[in-house]
Amino acid sequence: MDRVKDIVKAIVNRYHTADPFVIAEKLNIQVEWCDFGAMPWVKMLMTTKSLSYYSIILLNTRLHSISYSVMSWDTLYSTRG
Repeated sequence: MDRVKDIVKAIVNRYHTADPFVIAEKLNIQVEWCDFGAMPWVKMLMTTKSLSYYSIILLNTRLHSISYSVMSWDTLYSTRG
């Protein structure tokens, strides 16, 4: 658990925010809301575009009220390369 705390602290220090949507924007990670029905809650896609990686996080519209905690984990994992 300490490792996760250290990684989160480093990300907050680097991007000067804990807002996962702002961090995703600064990292050029596209975030889209999609109607998946009951499941899944989140999908993360990584693809190549012009010989570089391109990340997209798809959030279920049912998560709109709790999206910050979900986005926090997806943003963290998409920054780990």
